[in-house]
Amino acid sequence: MSPRKRFPKNPSSVEIWRGPSRIDGRPIVVIATGIRRPSQNRKTGAMIQTWVLCQDVEPHDAVRNGSDVSICGDCPHRPDGEGKRSCYVRVADAPLTIHRAWKAGKYPRMSPAAFGALAARIGRKVRLGAYGDPGACPITVWKPIVSRAPGVTAYTHRWTSLSRAWAAFAMASTDSAPELFEARRRGFRSFRVTDDPLPGEMVCPSETRGLRCEDCGLCAGQMRAGAKDQTIPAHGAGAKIARAREAMV
Repeated sequence: MSPRKRFPKNPSSVEIWRGPSRIDGRPIVVIATGIRRPSQNRKTGAMIQTWVLCQDVEPHDAVRNGSDVSICGDCPHRPDGEGKRSCYVRVADAPLTIHRAWKAGKYPRMSPAAFGALAARIGRKVRLGAYGDPGACPITVWKPIVSRAPGVTAYTHRWTSLSRAWAAFAMASTDSAPELFEARRRGFRSFRVTDDPLPGEMVCPSETRGLRCEDCGLCAGQMRAGAKDQTIPAHGAGAKIARAREAMV
């Protein structure tokens, strides 16, 4: 029998949940990274990043064969019928590296409550869903983190099928003016990729003021009740495709 692996008190990455996807029942996992060594993401700052990944399919393969539906649902930024994808996340980069490290057993397991307490102890805010939709998981995964961490950001494209309890901390990812209005009707604040904000929307302060997410905190659902809905211009790898799709709406 091999000796039991020892992990540092504050590991850099941990697995915080694994179980069936609420979308299609296939096995998924939630991993938190950047705990001991903060993320170098220039937009979010030193927030701890969480990743929702398929357990049994590597991220780039999941995008190619459609298995990413388990973690992304019917998100419009998944590949279309021609294989064009407007998502800003490059799955062959961080998601693939993280998935392979998890498969190799490099990440200790930690309950959501223990992870939330760790985030509180080290004073670090948490980004729910750096890749993958938080709504693919039960809300019980996130509530202990939201209640303990010093702050969170969260976005879900699954807001039409989730309870209003999610609106307490998650932004509705919307993709058109009608979706924006429907999200408001359901009690959600909205985050929308667009170059044309409507009344009640404001451009993300990262664009207008160079403010990092860890310092802004506006994308936390009704935890920031009364704040305007947020927009951001199309960005990242799929920006050109995203703009073309918006023009067709």
